[in-house]
Amino acid sequence: MSEGPSRDDRLMDHLGLYRISLRPIIERLFFDGKNSGNVIQRLLNQKRIQSRSGLPRRMRYYQLSAAEAKTRGFPVGRTEPFGSQALNTHLGVLWFCCAGETRRHLVEPDDLQRQFGEGLPSGPHAVEQDYAMHRLWRLRVAAAEAEDNSLIRWLRKEMAALSRHSQLATPLRTRQYAFMLLVDTKTRVPALEQSILEAGLTEDALIQVEFAPSHLTLAEAVKQL
Repeated sequence: MSEGPSRDDRLMDHLGLYRISLRPIIERLFFDGKNSGNVIQRLLNQKRIQSRSGLPRRMRYYQLSAAEAKTRGFPVGRTEPFGSQALNTHLGVLWFCCAGETRRHLVEPDDLQRQFGEGLPSGPHAVEQDYAMHRLWRLRVAAAEAEDNSLIRWLRKEMAALSRHSQLATPLRTRQYAFMLLVDTKTRVPALEQSILEAGLTEDALIQVEFAPSHLTLAEAVKQL
């Protein structure tokens, strides 16, 4: 009987999908919370993964090497260093999917297109399954300087486009397709929720706000994992 993918394989696929990962996340997902240092060092020595700086308190993030990405069929662009905006987007998506009690799974763009066809909003999507239903989240990692009014305008535009989509208009109404705004401070969550409520957007779609750290707020957040 096949034992399924090895831990190394699952870790490589995790890095390829999410573009980046953090040691606390890796240990939570693949090591039952135990130390991953020896395995990470072996994979670095084998040049299957790479380690990058750019995070506070000398934290590092991990990516596939270009050679490993090619071997596994991931775009090589996912192995390059990211600027602060892209890094924060990938951090937010990683946190939303892998750091909470509720596990979600990032969906590849090609898989979304095969399922829903053309016209799907660009940007990251993650699937979540609970006891009652599957839900597809459209993720928006909000920059710290993004004003509430700007995010509300974006939501209105996205909702209008989805309401005309042949396959997504109904899931939008039934809350199987929903929006998740990720902000990098916990104090902003209730304020943005109130702005969305006052704008009347929650009558037509499920919209939620959660905390997900940026590179500026990551150091404190990882202490709580």
